[in-house]
Amino acid sequence: MPFSALPPEIVRHIILHAVKVRGIKRAGRLRYVSKSWDAAVMDAICASGVLEGHERHCSYLPRYFAQRVMGRTRTLPRPLCIIRQVAARIVSHRNKGRDGGDNYDGFRDCVLDLCQSCDELIGHRHMYLKDDWFIDAESPILPVDEHDKQFRQALLAAAAWTNEVALVHEILPFFRDCLYLISPSGYNQLGFMPVFGYPVSLAAYRGNNEILSLLLGAVTTDGPKDLEHLGNALTNAILGNQSSTVELILEPQQKWVHDYNMYLVYGIRGTADIGIFKRLVPFAREYPIHILRLRSKPDYWRVKTLPAMLCSVASDGNLAILKHLVEEEGAELTERWYRIHKKDGPVLNAARDGRIDALVYLLGKGMPLPTATPQFAARSRNPDIMRIIIEGDMQRNSNLEFGPALVTAIERENEQVVRLLLHCEHVRIDEESKAQAQRHAEELGLESMAEMIVVVEDNDRNLTDNVVSKFLLVSLLLLKMKETATRFDTMPRLTIVSSDPRYINNQVPARPEWRLEWYRS
Repeated sequence: MPFSALPPEIVRHIILHAVKVRGIKRAGRLRYVSKSWDAAVMDAICASGVLEGHERHCSYLPRYFAQRVMGRTRTLPRPLCIIRQVAARIVSHRNKGRDGGDNYDGFRDCVLDLCQSCDELIGHRHMYLKDDWFIDAESPILPVDEHDKQFRQALLAAAAWTNEVALVHEILPFFRDCLYLISPSGYNQLGFMPVFGYPVSLAAYRGNNEILSLLLGAVTTDGPKDLEHLGNALTNAILGNQSSTVELILEPQQKWVHDYNMYLVYGIRGTADIGIFKRLVPFAREYPIHILRLRSKPDYWRVKTLPAMLCSVASDGNLAILKHLVEEEGAELTERWYRIHKKDGPVLNAARDGRIDALVYLLGKGMPLPTATPQFAARSRNPDIMRIIIEGDMQRNSNLEFGPALVTAIERENEQVVRLLLHCEHVRIDEESKAQAQRHAEELGLESMAEMIVVVEDNDRNLTDNVVSKFLLVSLLLLKMKETATRFDTMPRLTIVSSDPRYINNQVPARPEWRLEWYRS
């Protein structure tokens, strides 16, 4: 029976066991088999338990947490138990207490939305999740007390994230004696890790301006100490591409605006909004002027900041911002910069992250092609990226290194890129790299990949035996054929069948001597 004809239940079991065997690093590649596998593999990754022993900052975690919150309810870890109670409280508030939070669809959607805020890059978390997020309780636990500080902080953060203005108005007065729960201060007073992050940062990231104004009004005092609260809000507003929120933070606080430069320089790289970028570039350009240790470096913006921004934007693939940096700001990378940063650069980053438009633009602007570019291109799953790199190598004669790219493509099970590298006539791969790639394929149990390399090597060997040797024999006959053609006043024909179309026609103007035709099989 063909695999496609198997019942869905059996396919799900097969995928689940495949994920367990392959582990998280290789399981994600199964998503590219087909669109139906994409969803099935995601479910299997969350259900298999492979995330529990993995580095805890991957993109699967929000869905994994949501699935656990909606599943094993009696032995949930404390953070997930808080998420469940907070979601129930928010749904009950939305329904004005009519169903006590029992609306399943609304509850499920709320849980999934709240879990999206658990990213360590949002909400000023800046720390990886600990074991207490992943290990079930040994026995059923009681609901968390709603007067518990961690629960209260999580409820306010969730209300800020979901834009529940009325709920914020209701619970904000209870935070008068613990403002450190609302926004990060110079030192950690919490005594626990926030479940969702800080309310000010989450409201800024989502662009919930009314709530942000309420929260900032509670923690700011119109003095220098406000800088950290406003700066963290500004960073998250930039990261969330919230232009109105950026203006909300900047406009009333012009007297502190120069002190924001530290937040701007690091935050501006995270935005995908060209309007926000243009608005903040002048402040970021002035950053060295306001920092004592940088005042002696007048070229800091051109030599340090612009190259770093160029690399970051190329990685994101934001063509509008990329054009602004190159054409308006004059961003370029010096030879010294390339010598220091051998594994970083706009072309390398665009190739690695599969940003076709950015890559084409950068190459069109004459950006250098480092020798390691093919290896970075092999990390993306798009064979068109590798084709662009090969074409650029042909045009510039850059002598790129394709051997490491083959090894990387094998390790990542990128069959299309492997075939492209092995069959493209313009790609030169040394035998040592082929042998290394084959060893990796065999060690990883990738039989199809290893067989692909063997087949290509056999084809090359057959080409040498069956074609090249015949050409050597023909070269010995050409002189005799010319002599015979002259003696008998005739034109001999020598026909060679090959896989490539060629046609060679040599004639002496006065007297035809010989003709060689090459036909495609």
